[in-house]
Amino acid sequence: MVRPLQDDRTDPRHDRDAVQRQAPRRQTQHRREPEYSAQVQHPRHAHAAALPQRHRRRAAGRGGREGAESESSKDAYVALERYREGFNILGQYVLDNKYDIKFAIEPKPNEPRGDIFLPTIGHALGFISTLAHPELVGLNPEVGHEQMANLNFVHGIAQALWQKKLFHIDLNGQRGPKYDQDFVFGHGDLKNAFFLVDLLERYGYDGMRHFDYKPVRTENDNGVWASATANMRMYLILKERAAAFRKDPRVIEAMKNSNIPGLTEPTLNAGETWRDLAKDNFDVEAAGKRGYNYEALDQLAMEHLMGVN
Repeated sequence: MVRPLQDDRTDPRHDRDAVQRQAPRRQTQHRREPEYSAQVQHPRHAHAAALPQRHRRRAAGRGGREGAESESSKDAYVALERYREGFNILGQYVLDNKYDIKFAIEPKPNEPRGDIFLPTIGHALGFISTLAHPELVGLNPEVGHEQMANLNFVHGIAQALWQKKLFHIDLNGQRGPKYDQDFVFGHGDLKNAFFLVDLLERYGYDGMRHFDYKPVRTENDNGVWASATANMRMYLILKERAAAFRKDPRVIEAMKNSNIPGLTEPTLNAGETWRDLAKDNFDVEAAGKRGYNYEALDQLAMEHLMGVN
């Protein structure tokens, strides 16, 4: 399944009153999902201007149907070959027609299928590397999807950024490996959300930030808009707290004590090879006795997150 992403061009559906007039109430759903994604992606609120957006035309693909409930029902090896063929055809079509379009895969481990192909960021990155035109394909990861697989979303996004494959990102809240809950961003794993915002801001991510969430069914229209505002407020609050955390002299000193800056130093100096590394003297006993002070650093992060620093 490939669905187009909304851009920022004028669209009458982006008008709040028009959305509320047109969107029928769907009370039978477990959680209320607005009729138009404009309700949650483009609310008319001052906070929206604070979130940078990218205007390049892209499409997000999540093969929600592409999976199986039983290993006997589908040959996963052959299925991946067809998956790759499909993306190769799309890529060649775009190039031949000189379209300014790229594709973003949105990994998800399950729902609606028991097991979905390309279930995580890592699976999707590996798949993209096999394509005929990998430069046209990236990722649109979602907080809840990766956490449904009990994985660390911050680590996954770090790898996507490192490989220049983070095209878009879906922000929401999730409480562990359950169904796809789609809570307000930060209303799940708050600590992970804090470090996610810290990562995106420190490494200059300038792509779209979507809030892929569903207001709870108990809310009226005012509550729906309050929840949309809550997503943006959560991001901006966490952005402010993360910046303060990085500037705190106590944090800088704690990071130095934990040798975190040392990770930025290459293993080999310019012109060196493994032979030079083999000659290096390394005191294994001293290294084994050293403490890394991670608990003190983590406590400082929690204090900044709670606003008690």
